[in-house]
Amino acid sequence: MSLNTTGDTTPSSFLDVTRFPVSESGSYHYSRDNIRITKVAGTGYPGPDGTGTAKEIAESIREGEGVVVIHGIDYNGNGEYDFSAGASELDPNLPAEATDPAACGVLE
Repeated sequence: MSLNTTGDTTPSSFLDVTRFPVSESGSYHYSRDNIRITKVAGTGYPGPDGTGTAKEIAESIREGEGVVVIHGIDYNGNGEYDFSAGASELDPNLPAEATDPAACGVLE
């Protein structure tokens, strides 16, 4: 699920970096209403495509199987994501600074 600021939150928004929040001071409070959780691919779900329902996903998070990953590192400190660190491994049209993982953790 993409925790962006506007638009859909589906996997198709995974790399739409223009809609993700950016911290000015090293922290950010994220809050958004009316997020629809659609079927999302995951491990252990029945069916040929391995997707889970919103209820199954919520249960998995409660069981410690959910993680959050925050992306974006301004390596050169110039206040913008540029190609100083090269291109992203996820999408060569994006700078690595925009997609490199900065922090991650298990949801409990």
